[in-house]
Amino acid sequence: SQESYVLNVSKSVKSEFTYNIGDTIEITAKKQNYHSNTIVIKPENDENYKIYISCPCSGIPTVTDYDGNIYNTVQIGNQCWMKENMNTTHYADGTEMLDGTGVEDWAGTYLSSKYYFNYNDNPANSVKCGKLYTWAATINGYVTDNYELEHGVRKGICPDGWHIPSDEEWLELEMYVDDSITLPDFSGQRGFDVGIKLKSCMFWQDSIPNTNMYGFSIIPCGKKTYSYLSHTYDFSELNAYSAFWTSTANGGGGFFRSFSLNSTKSSRGSTNPSHGYSVRCIKD
Repeated sequence: SQESYVLNVSKSVKSEFTYNIGDTIEITAKKQNYHSNTIVIKPENDENYKIYISCPCSGIPTVTDYDGNIYNTVQIGNQCWMKENMNTTHYADGTEMLDGTGVEDWAGTYLSSKYYFNYNDNPANSVKCGKLYTWAATINGYVTDNYELEHGVRKGICPDGWHIPSDEEWLELEMYVDDSITLPDFSGQRGFDVGIKLKSCMFWQDSIPNTNMYGFSIIPCGKKTYSYLSHTYDFSELNAYSAFWTSTANGGGGFFRSFSLNSTKSSRGSTNPSHGYSVRCIKD
């Protein structure tokens, strides 16, 4: 094993079946007490393929939110992450968030409104992707003081014992899987293959195949963005883009991480707090 969470064992598996050149097949690797991983390939003669499987956090294979949604966990270095995006409509104490279905014009209340969205206002999209949340919903309040965020309110929408990862915690993840990231404060495209290693092998249809090497399993769930000019919301980039809020504020907005179709990298920036992005939680 490699660091006890990524199984790194070469195994020859031979199976005879008929296929035509150009056919697509799906291969899933499984091991007891590990997360499975699936790749989709067009096999060639004598070609070798690697499938990585990952390990849940020790003693915490799953975690449940207030709504009863169950999330798998994954151990990556010293960090314990949720393997899926948050899908809750309540905070851990039972307080209800605002349903953003049909919301277009916030009449100036967008900074502090705790909205969640189903992509395209269709709850079926949240089954796979989880929901999209505004900054205020994510943090459970419009907070721009990073000391307060780090020492008090960063729990946000996460269950008890978990919190919204900071910009620094996202950096630790990035640097762990891609040691080419050496400028932590650099915004924009980052790294060499961090995107390949963190994105799911499914759903992206990238020209460069992803490996999901560490089991983080990012899928392209799109976003909902607010326009200051038109005062309207627009959904976009389902199946091509995924963005995650951090718990670190910057200039009245929040830092985020994003991953794009056919990009091997991650992207760091800060943006309008009224946008709807995905959320992952990390263990306290």
